[in-house]
Amino acid sequence: MKLAFITDFHLEATPGDFHFQTYYVGGHAAIAHGLRNFIINNRVDILLFGGDMTHNTSDAEISRFLAIFHDFPCPIYLCLGNHDLARTPEVDHIALWKSVLAAHPSFTLAPYFAQLDGVDLIAFNPQWADAQGIGHFCWSSTTPCNARINSADLARLDATLSKNPGCPAIVITHEGLEPIPTDLSGLPEPIHVPAPEYVGPLNALLDRHPRARLVLSGHNHVTLAIPHNGRVHAYTGSTSEYPCDVRLIEITPAAIRVTTHPLIEWPRHIPWKPAPRGLWASGRESDRTFAIPL
Repeated sequence: MKLAFITDFHLEATPGDFHFQTYYVGGHAAIAHGLRNFIINNRVDILLFGGDMTHNTSDAEISRFLAIFHDFPCPIYLCLGNHDLARTPEVDHIALWKSVLAAHPSFTLAPYFAQLDGVDLIAFNPQWADAQGIGHFCWSSTTPCNARINSADLARLDATLSKNPGCPAIVITHEGLEPIPTDLSGLPEPIHVPAPEYVGPLNALLDRHPRARLVLSGHNHVTLAIPHNGRVHAYTGSTSEYPCDVRLIEITPAAIRVTTHPLIEWPRHIPWKPAPRGLWASGRESDRTFAIPL
């Protein structure tokens, strides 16, 4: 079984929005073309998106995303990121995505539970809490919002992980469980620290289910892999920023093997943002290539 994982496509973003490396302006079609070739050449079975497919959650952006990916050579599983929920609390964002995806059976939207050959895939969509701690499936670019997981999703995840106990599981969500550590950033303190109200319940639940071996996420636009209690928490850099990386995840009876690959050749006229923060996008070699014994 082979999976490809990308995240933070940010369709319709601008160079002035949040990016760690240079944003590939107008490059989404070229990135998708490189991804298509990668999937064919590596015989990938499923493409996983870690969220932020769009930047502003407009109907037009979702439709354009579908136009780019509707005829891909494998099924596509989607997890919603904060930018895929960037409207108001009055809008049912999940219903919006479901309505647009209804005519496209090749797409599967989180929350989902997929039993595959040798591995289970389990995904959920975080909520986003405002300054008052009130959670919504809605994110604001003007008001600080932190990820949360509600009690219903925790219960669903707990019940799902209780099934099929002998099979390794991969959990997919947009917001990860680790900050950017000092040995990667070179800064005196970790940054982009996820909220304890999110990390605490999730880690406690995953610790009770040792079959959860890999947690895939995005959001921070960095490539990072941190071992944690027998599993690995792995962020992946934004696929719309150079070097436009994809994770290849190969599941064998012996291990889950993860390698990271650029989808396009680096154009020489595009400047590489230097250290400190520019190098975070690619991570260290241990962040890009690792194996989890089974």
